[in-house]
Amino acid sequence: GGGGSGKGGAPARGRGPKGRGLPGEREVGGAARKVRDFMVPAARAVTCLPGDHLGAAVRAMVGERIGCCVVVESIEGGGAALRPLGVVTKSDVCRAFLQGHSPDAALVDVLPHAASGEDVRCVGEDVECAEAAEFLEASGVRHLVVKNSVGAFVGLVTAWDITREIALDTRAWPWNRKSHLFSLSGEGVGSSGIANQ
Repeated sequence: GGGGSGKGGAPARGRGPKGRGLPGEREVGGAARKVRDFMVPAARAVTCLPGDHLGAAVRAMVGERIGCCVVVESIEGGGAALRPLGVVTKSDVCRAFLQGHSPDAALVDVLPHAASGEDVRCVGEDVECAEAAEFLEASGVRHLVVKNSVGAFVGLVTAWDITREIALDTRAWPWNRKSHLFSLSGEGVGSSGIANQ
């Protein structure tokens, strides 16, 4: 894919000053962490169609406790066979309701930017974590659709996923990934933010 356009290609490479690595570039098995190592696989991502109702997208996000749905062209084939058209976020649906749109309105009518395929922000699955972080910052979005080398939808990565990976980087954090300090439930973590021993 091309440089930093955000349309199906990998973000432009920017390494900063020579000799300084970026967080997220930790070597694991001889290679830096890639988006495919921590993305939500396409088969587990919540998807919707352009003609689906706004209310259905809201129910899916609330029901799954997630911040976005990936809008796909069709549901035939499922998983990585889906062609992504865009992402509908909680912010999008809140804005739509504030503008007076009905829950029965079609996504493509209410949020055309999220169902046209023109503005979908994508990265390749082989993009390094640090590059994805740079791309998120530059594009001002919090969700990236992940595509493989032939442009098929293979996953979704969010700002939270990338933040967590960078925090778990061994150069940025002194503990390893198995540490109880990173309990997702927060169980065992004291008020100081440090896990109870």
